[in-house]
Amino acid sequence: MAYFVPSVLAILCLVNIAYGLTCYNCQSDGGNNKCNWQTEECDDRLLANDCFTITVPIPTGQEFSKRGCLPRGSCDTVVNGVKSILGQVTNDVDVRCETCSSDKCNSATSLAGFTFVGLTLSVIAFIV
Repeated sequence: MAYFVPSVLAILCLVNIAYGLTCYNCQSDGGNNKCNWQTEECDDRLLANDCFTITVPIPTGQEFSKRGCLPRGSCDTVVNGVKSILGQVTNDVDVRCETCSSDKCNSATSLAGFTFVGLTLSVIAFIV
C-alpha cells in the first residue's frame, strides 16, 4: 500500500506527458531565415493549448511567420498586441493568427489544407 500512491502519481504524470500536444516551433522571415521545423510539446498542465502560426507582413514584401504553442483562445490577444506595436509605424497591418489542435498541425501545408477544405465547402454551398 505504501507504493500505491507514488505509483498512481507516476502513472498520471506519464499520461499527461503522453497526451501533450506537439507543435512545430520555429520562425521564418521569407528570406534566408527559414523555418527549421523543430517541434515542441505544449505544457497542458495548467491551460489547454493549441498549435499556432502567426503571420506578419514585413516591408520587403515578404512575411514573417512564427509557429509554436499558444494557450487556447489567446490568438486574438496576440494579434491585437502585434497590431498595437506595429500600428505605431503603419495603420494598415494584416496580422493573421491561425490555430489548430492536433499534433504538428501548424505546418504550412496543413494550414493550406484547411484553406482548401473551407474553399471547397464554400463552393459546394454556393452551388447547392
